[in-house]
Amino acid sequence: PIYMGALIGEKVPFWDSRDEFGATCLLVLKPEEGRSLAKALGPHWLILMRRHGVTVAARGLIELVFRSIYTYRNAELQLMYKTQGHPLSPLTPGEANLASERNLQPRPQARAWEYWCHRAGVPFRPQT
Repeated sequence: PIYMGALIGEKVPFWDSRDEFGATCLLVLKPEEGRSLAKALGPHWLILMRRHGVTVAARGLIELVFRSIYTYRNAELQLMYKTQGHPLSPLTPGEANLASERNLQPRPQARAWEYWCHRAGVPFRPQT
């Protein structure tokens, strides 16, 4: 329900290793498991993995951290809204597209990266 949630994309596919591989250790360890997961991910940025969590894709490290953190925060807020009885109102495709384009520009990512570096106590090095 938040504009940063636009980074999730229009669809989040779902993958269950059990569908193709039966009982596993729930980790993607074999090349065929990786290929199956990648095929299910397709052109999307995230995929939900049954009994495992989520896999996030990105074009680089900062974008990966950015997508991961804001996907988590968006999920927290959705859960909070639901538990308080508020209806969820997804972004329209236009809102999602415009917000995602804005959020993935270098400046918003750099500001967030600087903040996270500061919080982690590591030196901030602007990306070039």
